[in-house]
Amino acid sequence: MLVLVQWTSDAPEDWQELEHKQWTVLPDEPVHALNVQGVIFEGWDHYAVGSVTGGCTVTVWNDDPDGDPPQRWTFYDPAPDPSFDGRMNTRQQLDVFRDDDPLRETSTSMGKARKRRTFTPPAGARHGRWVSNLLHEQHQRVRSVRGWHEWVT
Repeated sequence: MLVLVQWTSDAPEDWQELEHKQWTVLPDEPVHALNVQGVIFEGWDHYAVGSVTGGCTVTVWNDDPDGDPPQRWTFYDPAPDPSFDGRMNTRQQLDVFRDDDPLRETSTSMGKARKRRTFTPPAGARHGRWVSNLLHEQHQRVRSVRGWHEWVT
């Protein structure tokens, strides 16, 4: 599956396209943002891309336990969606590893709320690098808008 990566740089550049399976052989450079099917991930300490049958995963997390909880998004190829009269739509699942400890893990059609203590960082993570607000804005300005329709084959 197509993954767009924007590397952290003093001279920001647009997205670089790659197939998700290339993630493990990329140089260990700091990541500023990822984009899969129009979902943009930025501002995280760690980014990992993995494989699942028919798609890929993006896992993001921070080192600060008081920050946003870890998330794992699973993306599958877009397909006809009966909820939208058979029109093409994305197929995603989101797992959030929360600090609160619900009596049982909860599920919705979109994904699951899981207990944070069950989160295990995946192998092959690339690190994010914090930048000044000005440099962050420069990264955002040079990025082209890329939406989920590009993933429809």
